[in-house]
Amino acid sequence: MLFAKPLLAAFALGSMVALPAHAELDVASLKQSIETSFESEYPKLDALYKDIHAHPEIAFQEEKTAAKLAAEMRAIGF
Repeated sequence: MLFAKPLLAAFALGSMVALPAHAELDVASLKQSIETSFESEYPKLDALYKDIHAHPEIAFQEEKTAAKLAAEMRAIGF
């Protein structure tokens, strides 16, 4: 879980973007939501991380890596 804290921070920021500008934060609920999201997504992210690092590519020639990451981004709506 080396990347757990950065991933939790990313989920927290992503969750806050969806909130209205003047909404009061229910910190306990937000924390639970982030933890639930993190726990459900971590296995997939960990597998992707391990796959990318098991198949390194030459710097600035990362065609397969770029394709994998682009597919993941499209799958989540980007």
